[in-house]
Amino acid sequence: MKAITDADGRAGVDQPQPPYHGLNFFVTADGHVPKIISWNFRGAIPAEYTMKLESGVTIGGVVVDEAGQPIAGAKIEIVSPGNDMSLVENIQFGSDATILTDASGHWSCNMIPKSFEKVSLSVTHPEHAESEVTVHPDAADANNIVIT
Repeated sequence: MKAITDADGRAGVDQPQPPYHGLNFFVTADGHVPKIISWNFRGAIPAEYTMKLESGVTIGGVVVDEAGQPIAGAKIEIVSPGNDMSLVENIQFGSDATILTDASGHWSCNMIPKSFEKVSLSVTHPEHAESEVTVHPDAADANNIVIT
């Protein structure tokens, strides 16, 4: 399957050829909440489908070691709730939504759903212990989170 663009610049996808058993399609765009759409044994895949992405809110901060020194290259993954298989569309943070800290340990993510009261983050780096933290996107410090 390959992505295509029509004469108006709209992106599309070539229809897969049978036999097939379903389709999972991941959509990620900067500043928007990432989604997955799934058609699994629910009938025919539609010829056209429009997915609307909600604008995301931003969280961010810095990752430091025990001495308070910034950690460059730390990987931050968003652990979102599981998918509701009764829905065709779900919010899903995949590998394309993984965040890496910059040289000064800073990170930012602008894909968080406004409806999330809290977000769980998993932070890993090959030279440091794994850390998990819960962030409240509507908190005053949601953009100044310090993860040790």
